Amino acid sequence: MLHYRGRVDRQVKISGHRVELEEIEAVVRRVPGARACVAIPVVTAQGEVRSIALFYTTDEAPPRGDDDPLAVRAQLARQLPGYMTPSVILRVEAFPVTANGKVDSAALLRLARSASRPSRARAGRTAPASERPAGSPWLPFGAAPEAGIRLLCLPHAGAGATVYRSWGAGSLDGVAVCPVQPPGREKRRREAALTSAAGLARLLAAEVVKDVRPPYALFGHSTGALVAFELSRQIRRVGGPAPVHLFVSGRPAPQLPLPRTRLSGLSVPELAAVLRKLGGTPEEVLNDEGLLARIHPLLIADFQVNEEYAYQPEDPLPIRVTVFGATRDAGTTLDQAAGWEVQAGNGFRLHTLDGGHFAVFDKAPEVHEQIAKSLRAQS
Repeated sequence: MLHYRGRVDRQVKISGHRVELEEIEAVVRRVPGARACVAIPVVTAQGEVRSIALFYTTDEAPPRGDDDPLAVRAQLARQLPGYMTPSVILRVEAFPVTANGKVDSAALLRLARSASRPSRARAGRTAPASERPAGSPWLPFGAAPEAGIRLLCLPHAGAGATVYRSWGAGSLDGVAVCPVQPPGREKRRREAALTSAAGLARLLAAEVVKDVRPPYALFGHSTGALVAFELSRQIRRVGGPAPVHLFVSGRPAPQLPLPRTRLSGLSVPELAAVLRKLGGTPEEVLNDEGLLARIHPLLIADFQVNEEYAYQPEDPLPIRVTVFGATRDAGTTLDQAAGWEVQAGNGFRLHTLDGGHFAVFDKAPEVHEQIAKSLRAQS
């Protein structure tokens, strides 16, 4: 007599595609810091598998509010087709187990549903300073405390500090990668997201001058590049210690006019359509309506930073500027990237990367090598 006990390979079918859950888990286990993971099919009332939920644990607990799944999602997007990318990605302290010692899939799915429901008590409220999370915003990701210089990294639109988590796993020898966390995201999600580059620069400059010991350098990608530039100018205005180097990517030089796209006025579906046309946004993000809805307010605020920016001429920065220009960046041509040279008062370099808008992340080893080499030459 034969007894059917189910598939050994944990294969499911989604939208006509056969999906191996072990293949998803294998990719996640290669993400820096990930310790264990489990992929669980989400079954509808009709018994169909429409999506995958992914749960993972890490070697060390990140700071409160810092467990952003976008870093894991980005890693999956680079190695898996869109239909295999989980619709839910959640970090957990430990996996719940059944009485038989197996992972309790039902409990994990209940946890995911609970985490996706926003708290009405906190919706739309800005926390006063006394309620903001304590702790320095300049802690490095995985970098040794004896590092000779700190690299403060500003995220692109819609993102938070954890997009730079993999950069701090010993990637830059002698450099401590310290992500800058603007308001409105991750551990500062209870603060209002600012819509002005000048306002962000004033806020962050006060924090840098107060908490950061030189020498340090600045890096910014896309919207983060504009904020890093204005941050450098604001620090000069208040007489703070200047960065030794400014690294930027993914944005035309600040003195160049930008086309008025008015992305900040778009609904979620309209935003997805425009982003798909412009390019640079991962396809799995564009196809995830739930994720788009969650990051929509933050994206809108960050788009306003660019749309409402009014460049004010000043003397060039008294530092060296390096721009990483991508050959296929739909938002920034190499000529626009080269325009940053007029902002550099102590040397300029344009380093070309083969890729699109997110080439600095796709070509991270090459970028790290260039940053480390530049900073060593200045020490």
